[in-house]
Amino acid sequence: MLSTVSYAARQPGERFDALLFDRRRYRLQLTPAGELLVNEATRLMQDVSRLTRRVQGTDRFA
Repeated sequence: MLSTVSYAARQPGERFDALLFDRRRYRLQLTPAGELLVNEATRLMQDVSRLTRRVQGTDRFA
């Protein structure tokens, strides 16, 4: 049975059909695809946060 951490680390890779982590010598490192995913996910979360603030700000003037 996979540990919870291993299972959680494997799920995004399966979702995107890409190797996101390199598990050599008991170290977990992001692959280039993993780095791309982290960077884009961070940007998307910032966009959602910015959009939320903008939408909430427009309600105050309605």
